[in-house]
This record gives sequence, structure tokens and C-alpha cells, in this order.
Amino acid sequence: MVTPRRLEACSKASYADGAVSRLGLVGFLKLLCATSLIAGIWFSTLTKPAAIGLAGLMLGAVLVHVRVKDPLKRSLPALSLLVLSVIVAVM
Repeated sequence: MVTPRRLEACSKASYADGAVSRLGLVGFLKLLCATSLIAGIWFSTLTKPAAIGLAGLMLGAVLVHVRVKDPLKRSLPALSLLVLSVIVAVM
């Protein structure tokens, strides 16, 4: 679901109109990675690719937060997930 806050963030970052439609894809990829991490409890081969994928998504999120000059408070969740995903991927 595209909220007014997300639309504002896209316009703030000077993204083209197509960026709004990609928000659904990003959301799907986040859910896929999160589900794969949970499934990794039982199927260990899923853990590393899911953690790397989630780390990539969170790196992109942090970069967007920096680009739009968001305060640290708004980018802290993405930064935290990035750090945790990297730890899981390395272990």
C-alpha cells in the first residue's frame, strides 16, 4: 500500500513516477527475505541468501534515507536491520 508518507519520500528523493510502483516490489522482496530467514531455521541453505538479500535492501533503504536527509531516528530501523542481516550472513 502506498501511503502519503511514501509518496512524499519519493518526491523528496526526486524519483520518477515509476518509483512509486516499485515500492510494491520492494515490499514483496522484504517479505520474501524475512520469510526465507524464518524458514532458514529448518532449511539452513536459505539463511545466507536471505540475509544477503535483506542486507542489500536495507543498504538501499539507508542510502535513500541519507539522500533525502532524513533524521537518524527515521533511518535507524533500516540501519539496525542492515547490521543484523550482515551478522547473520557472516555467521
